Amino acid sequence: MSSNFLLQDKKTIIINLLFSFIIFSFIIGNLILNLNVVLLIIVSFIFYKKKLIYQNLNNIDKLIICFFLYILVSSFYNNIYYLINNETNNYNIILKSLFYLRFLLLYLVVKFLIKENIINLKYFLVFSLIATLFVSFDVIFQLIYGYDIFGFEANPRRLSGPFGDELVAGSYLQRFGLFALFFIPIFLKFKSQRSSLLITLFLFLLILFSMIIAGNRVPLTFFFLSIFFILLLEKKLRKFLIIFILVFFGLTFTIF
Repeated sequence: MSSNFLLQDKKTIIINLLFSFIIFSFIIGNLILNLNVVLLIIVSFIFYKKKLIYQNLNNIDKLIICFFLYILVSSFYNNIYYLINNETNNYNIILKSLFYLRFLLLYLVVKFLIKENIINLKYFLVFSLIATLFVSFDVIFQLIYGYDIFGFEANPRRLSGPFGDELVAGSYLQRFGLFALFFIPIFLKFKSQRSSLLITLFLFLLILFSMIIAGNRVPLTFFFLSIFFILLLEKKLRKFLIIFILVFFGLTFTIF
């Protein structure tokens, strides 16, 4: 009984590490991201086999499957059409559509892992916090010195941080910064609520400042709206709404 529990616990840890590492894979590059996704899918099927294959599908799942099948059929048709008309001499469209199915498998795998309570939110939030801090400090470093810690030079108008030529630092912080903000109040226990609030506020200002200097305006708007609606809809946090608005506009005005 004990050995079965330990084996199951190891499986859970491996799955959670693979799932959470996707956050860092975005920074490293598309090759590592795709390898991470494929590895998560393969390992999940190895660990959970029949349970994963024979999971119950709801109507939304079926619609998503139909969407991917449509893409597949359309790709096959287009590739054959181009071959017949001598507009191409390869099967790249078909191959790309087949590889695109990894996102369908990823959706079904993640849905199963969440439903079975295999995904541990703490792992994901910790990775989000570390990655968000890293990207934020790297963008600030690039602002000060003209290049980031990897040697990527700053763009004249926007900062990319560890993403090199891809100007997506703001989008990245907008996606995972929210998760990072939730880690402190949920999992870190302080003696006083004030300490937790101050650290969360510091982290929020750090992410906000990094997004502003990164120069991605649309992600910044979405980030602001997300925080605004969270404070508006959550009764316990509603008292901080006015403070948040004043801090946001004050910091934005100062930086510009």
